[in-house]
Amino acid sequence: MKKSRVFPILLLCLALCGASACAKPTENTPSGEEGFKFAVISDSQLVPNSTNYTSVNLENTLQAIREESVDVVVFAGDIVDYGAESTYDYYKKIEDAAFEGAKKPEFVYIMGNHETYNASGAELSYQQQAELFEDKLGQTKNVHKVVEGYHFIGISSDGTDLSCNYSEETLGWARSCMEESVSEDPSRPIFVTVHAAPEDTVLGSEKETEMGNPALNGLFEDFPQAVVFSGHSHNPLANPRSIWQGDYTVVNTQAIAYTSVATEGVGVIQPGSSDYRYPEGYNEYGYGLICTVEEGTHKVVMERMNFTLDKKLGADFVLESFKKEDFVYTDARSERDVPPEFPSDTQLVIEKDILSTEKFSGYLQFRAATHPDCVIYYKVVVDNGTEEKEYLVYTDYFKGMESMAENCELYVPGFLLAESYDVSVYAVSPYLTLSEPLTAHIDVQK
Repeated sequence: MKKSRVFPILLLCLALCGASACAKPTENTPSGEEGFKFAVISDSQLVPNSTNYTSVNLENTLQAIREESVDVVVFAGDIVDYGAESTYDYYKKIEDAAFEGAKKPEFVYIMGNHETYNASGAELSYQQQAELFEDKLGQTKNVHKVVEGYHFIGISSDGTDLSCNYSEETLGWARSCMEESVSEDPSRPIFVTVHAAPEDTVLGSEKETEMGNPALNGLFEDFPQAVVFSGHSHNPLANPRSIWQGDYTVVNTQAIAYTSVATEGVGVIQPGSSDYRYPEGYNEYGYGLICTVEEGTHKVVMERMNFTLDKKLGADFVLESFKKEDFVYTDARSERDVPPEFPSDTQLVIEKDILSTEKFSGYLQFRAATHPDCVIYYKVVVDNGTEEKEYLVYTDYFKGMESMAENCELYVPGFLLAESYDVSVYAVSPYLTLSEPLTAHIDVQK
């Protein structure tokens, strides 16, 4: 790969963006309609191959966004799978083709961890990768734009760590940008984009996953107006825990390339899946948000979208106030949660599969449980009288409530052979509330 050239103008822009005082933001005015719309996407991890699922999903997603006539597209990092001229050129080709013949929206890009990775055989430093990013996308890695009076701030990490990392200079720059926004109008939201979410906020940012960033909590805690969009975890946007409010607001955007349903080492491999984290269909859809900002009230409505199917994933996230006392998507939601429910007439049917003289396995069949948000997995407990095993089997909820299967078939892996078993199946909500179980008893020899 040809090494990136150093452009004096880009270096000057980079220096300004890293300064402790916020540089004058770029201003952009949309078409003049009441209010405005913007899209938020992340993690296309584009590979330069026209038949690869990363390019197919990106093309479908950008085409769907084009139909929404948005004024801004926010891209929360991992645009390309690795930093190279070829991957950026291929991305720009797809982006330009998607909006050919239409008014192209303003783009806000940031670097994720994949933008810092090298192509095979290349040895670019982080600084060289940042310069390549800026050269190819025509934007500084830290960016501040204003659209219709609303501030969009994009914060790229300053290193290659998986959890992303930020220098004091970058954090100071971001703080000064937010202070500028608040000084203009404290009732307006500030739209901030990072790659790794602030630690212990939205789904996938839990400390044990090492996918969240703790430094960001201190940056945002004084700004209840901050609406922070993140990517990185690939965890389902259909999960209501993809929005969190504490001192500020964080929203997970899932991913374009593929979905990961779990970040912990639990789960059962199902037919059609190679790994418990990646269920069947994990790389067939592109996801993200369409956000509408209401003129005058500053109300923000976020449509959670499966762009490939052109379907909503569930109820909209709605932000009506940017005062902490008015926040509704707080941790208190778990206290108000209700258990999932199976249809009253459903039965647990077990199809035996004796793999050998020492192992028993089986297929469990039943009608899917329901919940006001979604059922994220089933907890299966198998007891042979002397030993009990537990399996967690994730559902297809990541595709959206309208696209979930009405009937379930789960596979229980090999279990020590015994004469009989008691099997219980619990449906589990996003807040880990369990349903009443479906139960069945099975005699192996019958």
